[in-house]
Amino acid sequence: MVRRPLSLAAYLALSRGRASEISSAPMPSRPAGALVWAHAEDASQLPALSHICQRLGQQRNGFFCLLTYCNGLPPKHDLAGTICLRLPPDTVADSAAFLAHWAPAVCLWTGSELRPALLRATAERGCALALLDIQDKAFSTPALRWLPDTVISTLRLFDRHFAVNGNALRRLRRLGLGGNSIRVAGPLLETPLPLPCDDVDHSDAAAMLSGRPVWLAARVQADEVDIVLNAFRQIRRLAHRLLLVIVPEVGVDAGIILEKIEERALRHACWDIGEQPDEATEILLVADIADLGLWYRLAPVSLVGSSLLTGQKGRNPFEAASLGSAVLHGPDVGSYLPSYARLAKAGAARVVQDAETLAAAVAQLIAPDRAAQMAHAGWEVVSEGAELTNQAIAFLNEALDAAEED
Repeated sequence: MVRRPLSLAAYLALSRGRASEISSAPMPSRPAGALVWAHAEDASQLPALSHICQRLGQQRNGFFCLLTYCNGLPPKHDLAGTICLRLPPDTVADSAAFLAHWAPAVCLWTGSELRPALLRATAERGCALALLDIQDKAFSTPALRWLPDTVISTLRLFDRHFAVNGNALRRLRRLGLGGNSIRVAGPLLETPLPLPCDDVDHSDAAAMLSGRPVWLAARVQADEVDIVLNAFRQIRRLAHRLLLVIVPEVGVDAGIILEKIEERALRHACWDIGEQPDEATEILLVADIADLGLWYRLAPVSLVGSSLLTGQKGRNPFEAASLGSAVLHGPDVGSYLPSYARLAKAGAARVVQDAETLAAAVAQLIAPDRAAQMAHAGWEVVSEGAELTNQAIAFLNEALDAAEED
């Protein structure tokens, strides 16, 4: 039984008097199996938590992931099939209703905003708790100021504390925490799974290309293809052996793209019907998105499409960056703006506006040293959150193994 300090007991008593918002409201159905609950202080952290769940899914089955958040709006793109909802207020009634419905086996909590009533009830149910992304800043709770040790007593509920750096770790120690529960693990950042690729296919395709310079237009929409093809016609004057690989976005009719290629009398091959590019081939059309991982690995430069024209909101640039390809993109990337901002700050991504700026960017980056610099910077960005991801997954596996034994 977890002991309750007097300040926390007082806080819980006060929270019982606050109105409940969800205890009588319906919640989404709970799937069968163990529940991994990952909570984001801000909704911008949800993709990073979703990727932790995806990586855990590579190692084990029989669980599902619930994502919750306090502040902001959830991302507009899919979070790998997880259930996502805003956390209820920190009352005893809301906490009881939430936990009775979801019955989590383990919880990853992020940030400095603590919920004493919910976290106390979670710990009392035997749910393993880990606090991630601990910054060197003060913690907060909804408690009144005359309950000063509510933060400390709530922090002690966690089985593991993952600090971003040494300064954050020292802050935890000044609060009286210590022992093996505290460790430095770096920040919470997206570390997406690399797209798959068969090693034999990669070797065969690399040999087939025979050292030709390649650039990739990935996840393009039909109305972006004119821009891409016009850019290609400008670039080929400078690099006559250049091969453009086009992979349309899911749902885009590859036949429409093929018509545009044929209208320009560009020499082409269609990968999906077994055609292979020779020295005369200018365009390789790859209709199956399942081959995207192969071409990101082979192309030193990639335009991440669905971004050149208004309304598409961009696609995940880490798909390219994690596989060693320098990233070009259009201006409309609103659904993945934080990811593009991280890459741009590191010099790993560049925005293009039209066929002229796209052609100029590709012409500069087909020089191997220039593309390699951007690709290396992109890899460093993608791998920044790897340490915390690995430690969080290890914690999740331990907690789920213990829950299965019980």
